[in-house]
Amino acid sequence: MGSSENRKPSFLMNVLFFCSLYLVAIAQGGHKPCVQAFGADQFDSDHPKERLARGSFFNWWFLFLSGGIAISILVMVYIQSNVNWAFGFGIPCLFMVMALAIFFLGRKTYRYPKRTHEKNNNGFVRIGRVFFGAIKNRKLMNLNKAMLLGEEGVEPCSNMDAKGLVRLIPIWITSMVSMIPYAQYSTLFTKQGVTVDRRILPGLEIPPATLLSFVSISVLISVPIYEHVFLPIARKITKKPNGITMLQRIGTGMMLTCVNMVLAALVEAKRLRIAEEHGLIDKPNVTIPMSIWWFVPQYILVGMIEVFGLVGAQEFFYDQVPTELRSIGLAFSLSALGLSNFLSGLLIIVVDWATERDGGHSWFNNNLNRAHIDYFYWLLAASTAIAFFVFVFISRSKITKKPNGITMLQRIGTGMMLTCVNMVLAALVEAKRLRIAEEHGLIDKPNVTIPMSIWWFVPQYILVGMIEVFGLVGAQEFFYDQVPTELRSIGLAFSLSALGLSNFLSGLLIIVVDWATERDGGHSWFNNNLNRAHIDYFYWLLAASTAIAFFVFVFISRSYVYRRVDQV
Repeated sequence: MGSSENRKPSFLMNVLFFCSLYLVAIAQGGHKPCVQAFGADQFDSDHPKERLARGSFFNWWFLFLSGGIAISILVMVYIQSNVNWAFGFGIPCLFMVMALAIFFLGRKTYRYPKRTHEKNNNGFVRIGRVFFGAIKNRKLMNLNKAMLLGEEGVEPCSNMDAKGLVRLIPIWITSMVSMIPYAQYSTLFTKQGVTVDRRILPGLEIPPATLLSFVSISVLISVPIYEHVFLPIARKITKKPNGITMLQRIGTGMMLTCVNMVLAALVEAKRLRIAEEHGLIDKPNVTIPMSIWWFVPQYILVGMIEVFGLVGAQEFFYDQVPTELRSIGLAFSLSALGLSNFLSGLLIIVVDWATERDGGHSWFNNNLNRAHIDYFYWLLAASTAIAFFVFVFISRSKITKKPNGITMLQRIGTGMMLTCVNMVLAALVEAKRLRIAEEHGLIDKPNVTIPMSIWWFVPQYILVGMIEVFGLVGAQEFFYDQVPTELRSIGLAFSLSALGLSNFLSGLLIIVVDWATERDGGHSWFNNNLNRAHIDYFYWLLAASTAIAFFVFVFISRSYVYRRVDQV
């Protein structure tokens, strides 16, 4: 390398560099929420068709934004790497000037909507008076009363707006926790990509950062599918103009985030296993014989998560704040994403300290082949799952508007979904048990204790308890409620018979699987020596069958008519 590449930047250059970064951050902080809110304000919320189109605006906005990001990753990175950085930064600057000029050309045609009571009042002042009054009346120990008995002359709508903002806080917190995995997509995912075979075609190797373009490509595909396939189907099922509510959309994004972290953990575990099999544990600079294509599904899922979770959150926080504070609402949404990056950094520091102390091996070892990023992904999957269930709990009345929160069929469906998750968890734990038995040479020693803690099995039992609370109790309530009064004992017997018959079906399934896997000299999944059996495969089979049953259940229950009107 030339001497110019080894030369350290001067103090002035460092100051200019960091000042420019902070200027970009300040500019983005004002630009991002305001321009999106202003674009959405161009749709009349009192007009049904325009209100529906506003929901699509957020989707298409994100699609074109992702298209720009994809071009930047694929084209601008190439220019900056192969031409020069000045040219690479100059082109985006030119496009920004052009965009600004086009924006000003349409200034006379834009809408500036306001509600009647807001025309002569500042939103911060209106709502600030409510909170100031609540602070003065804090001794009431009831936030609702404290707000209502606040400052004199406060309009009732201001009280409603203030309470609406307070109700957003729990949603914001759970959204922030579920967004922690976002920080990993451009950091840990990329570091993993460095270690594997990055050839996508013979003779064509891509840089690890290029994988991020799959996120944008996924968004470019997912948005049209969401608009033209998912929404029409959802509208037919739910009979709602928007197909699903904004909170349901955010919840779907959270659930997909959890699934993505599980997938990332499994792929990383496979990468470590291949590194060990080829003796590359202590050779971090040697390419592991594992294709980069293994990581692509994770990036595709990220795009789907953004379409559901990120766009859903933006639309929700825009819609749920007073008209004149909509840019603040979007800033509220973006702040959750920003703070989640800080939380991610803090979590990494804590986990690194906890795993490295007392001579242990850090999960974030500089040698990725000795690190355990897969464990960190499992931790993120668990935290996202907890955030999801808390989110469902605190938002259920907003979503359903029902005194019971969810219907009996929704409760049973939740139990089915948890059963599927539990079978996946059981399969993963059993696979780990077999792997440890193999590593310690205990395959043919079934009576020797495997060095694996019993605590690995505890989460499965905890999930069983949750499944019973949702699924079993929900089924009993449903069959009790949906039969004539004089046949309610028969209804409960109907519920219990399903549990009894499922035990017979389980026995029959085991017999069939045992015969199918043992014939022609094969190894039975239910070998008497559990270290040679494959109960994990059986758990995967049960997970698949439960998932199929769940989707059939959703399909047939959407048209079910409850006996009692208050259960609809």
